[in-house]
Amino acid sequence: MPEGMKRLADFAAETAAMSAGEFAAAFADPFLLLDPRKGKTDAGGVFRLLLPQSILAGVQESDLEGVKAEAGFNLVIKVAKTRDRRYPGLVTLGRGRENDIVVESPAVSKVHVLFRKDPKTGIFTIADSNSTNGTTLDGVYLTGSMHKEVGSGSQIIIGGAFRCTFNLPADLFDYMDVLRKTGKL
Repeated sequence: MPEGMKRLADFAAETAAMSAGEFAAAFADPFLLLDPRKGKTDAGGVFRLLLPQSILAGVQESDLEGVKAEAGFNLVIKVAKTRDRRYPGLVTLGRGRENDIVVESPAVSKVHVLFRKDPKTGIFTIADSNSTNGTTLDGVYLTGSMHKEVGSGSQIIIGGAFRCTFNLPADLFDYMDVLRKTGKL
């Protein structure tokens, strides 16, 4: 598993004994819940990414057989600065090793997404760094390097291949608590 990523089930088990206050004290940074979509190779040997349902208007269900994410495979990724690199004040996500969050996929650009926290307001923003395959935020395609506010529950699609949900720590704690209580973890 890539550095900085954990399966949701494992992370929930590790933090199960924490109260909401203890969790908030231990984790100040937001998280991404990443739901990897699988790709497949077509008859001509070309790797095709299979996009999330919300983007697949007109695609037949039979085209998607076997490509839905496995239950419990969601990954938890902390949105935090981990490397002192080229982008001070920004958390970078991309395929390149210099990123704070590394996602090894041909659909993800070397530096794909930039997260920023406003030091005065605490509001987080996201920008696509002119990636090849683009980024959407709550169904809106991000163009250029415009920064858009991202909040807990925001849906992000990276490179058309990875669907993420942005979560503030308190909301991730509540989500895991519900999953534990309903036996879904």
